[in-house]
Amino acid sequence: MQLVEQVIGRMDYGRAALDGAASGALPGALVGWVFGLLNWLDPVVGGLVLGL
Repeated sequence: MQLVEQVIGRMDYGRAALDGAASGALPGALVGWVFGLLNWLDPVVGGLVLGL
C-alpha cells in the first residue's frame, strides 16, 4: 500500500498565518458569543461561567 500526495503549490508564511487566523476565528467568535449572551442575560451567571 502506498500513499501518494499531490502538491499543487507552496505555502508561505503569510498564507500559513492567514489559515491559522481563520481556523481560530470561528471558535473564538462562538465562545465570545456564548459568554456575551450569558453576560447580557445575567452578569452574575456570566461571571460564574467565565470563572469555571
